[in-house]
Amino acid sequence: MKAIFQFTSGLIVKDVIDRDNVELDDFTLEEGSIRITMSDNDGRKLCDYNIGRTTAWKIPSDDGKIMQQTIFIRLADKEKKNKIYICTSNATAAIHSLFSSNFERFRDHHPLHFSPKFLDKLSIQNEESEIVISRPNLNAGWMITKPDELQIDTKATKQLFIDLAQLNALKVEDRSSVTLPTAAAGDSQAQEIAIHFADQAEDITMRIYPPAKEDSKIALVTVSDRPDTVFHLPLTKSAAIPGTPSLALLQLGVNDLRSKNMVSLDGKQLKTIIIRSDGLQDILLQRETQSAWKVRNLDGWRPANTDTLIRLITAATQDKIVNFTTDAATDLSPYGLDQPLLLLRFKSFNGQTITIAIGRGAQKQEDQNRKLYARILDRPNIWEISNETLGKIALHPWQWRTSHAWHIPDVDIKKIIIHRKKEPVVELTYNSFSDAWTSKTGGQESSTRLNTDRAKLFLKQLTSLQASRWIGPMHRGAMKAIESPDTVIKVHVQEFNDDGTAHATVVKTLKISHTSGRLINFAKIDSSPVGRDRDHEASYFILSPEVITKLNVNLFE
Repeated sequence: MKAIFQFTSGLIVKDVIDRDNVELDDFTLEEGSIRITMSDNDGRKLCDYNIGRTTAWKIPSDDGKIMQQTIFIRLADKEKKNKIYICTSNATAAIHSLFSSNFERFRDHHPLHFSPKFLDKLSIQNEESEIVISRPNLNAGWMITKPDELQIDTKATKQLFIDLAQLNALKVEDRSSVTLPTAAAGDSQAQEIAIHFADQAEDITMRIYPPAKEDSKIALVTVSDRPDTVFHLPLTKSAAIPGTPSLALLQLGVNDLRSKNMVSLDGKQLKTIIIRSDGLQDILLQRETQSAWKVRNLDGWRPANTDTLIRLITAATQDKIVNFTTDAATDLSPYGLDQPLLLLRFKSFNGQTITIAIGRGAQKQEDQNRKLYARILDRPNIWEISNETLGKIALHPWQWRTSHAWHIPDVDIKKIIIHRKKEPVVELTYNSFSDAWTSKTGGQESSTRLNTDRAKLFLKQLTSLQASRWIGPMHRGAMKAIESPDTVIKVHVQEFNDDGTAHATVVKTLKISHTSGRLINFAKIDSSPVGRDRDHEASYFILSPEVITKLNVNLFE
């Protein structure tokens, strides 16, 4: 239709012939020739003309680069029928092909015409299996409901709907002119794809017949709502119209359409996460509605590390599984899931609980490494997952710490002692109420040389110290480096009882050691006497170069 509109609107008269002295059939304008009539909504004619044959004359285009074909046109209006016009227009040479083969070009070449938002079911059936994707209502999400209830790959399903709607036949014929495979020859191998509109009683079924020859690039297709039509659809990309899909492109397998992630979780609805690893302390994370996540420690609840939480959620909901191993597992031992090495339990505010078990399979001769497998408890589906996915799941309490190495209110600080290699010891005192500083360097008074602005910046950096990464209590490189630290900062902190009276002075010691070139800055905190932060201070950590620069500032003029 677009081609006709463009042709009609682009007609330009180049010459005129009187009708009286010629025979219409000489111009292919006789009775029964191609006639185009266009009308508006009120029935008023916008145009009414007959199309004749192309002429032997060609006229240069406006820019002179090409020669344009001319064509005979005759208006159908009684008062204007006595003239024959020689015209040019867009696609003049191809206009006649639109009307050949019983108006084939005007027939919809799309076997399926739909919008997914109005569908509530898609079925795919062949001689081996049947897959059903459905949803209870148009506002609900899609699920695979057959052969098993499975989470769906939203992206893959969306692409399948797009490809189905964009299938474009290379040729459309009447059913009466085509011989389709008989039931004995082809029905058992035919593939059916059915869509169902929510407000309709019956499915619309597209049947794809197997090609007669193995090397054929075309398949014959019928559709139930157009029973008198046969579509010639491309089997391969090379046979398809550019920009349109082929039948081979359609992702129709259950593994193509099912979710490639372990679970689908609504992060806003999550209330509790429990990580239970064989031989390690359980990790318990919890939150209230619209509040931040906290992790349970021996000394109570502390804020959870957001980055660590994101990695965990990513591993469970976004990482692609390696392989769908089986959907009918009865013996879990070959996959190490009879005694899993890890359990992840997710609880929602609505009471829903999903538990993922992860195990390491038995060693096989052909495998260099034992594969990792996972499943949702009480379900027979088992997947293979990657070591990278497992590595995103933090199993140790120190991995769940926020970046804050400590938080010391400056009002509680009584004294700071700084000892750097090959430098005299610096002792600072600070009264936050009077904002007064004193200092000693190598045991000698040095308050007059102290730059208090730099001292304040140093104090701010020290009291809000942040780790760039926690590396655990058994990191060999850090343990060895901290044995001979480059910097030791002792912070004397006044602790108070619940009634506000002074209790004791705790010395918190920060040790820092640099690798060659200060590429890595190891750090460790210890308290004396040992208090409730003992387990919290067990891990070594890394400080960024920016933090090191601020801690090494020259405090004196």
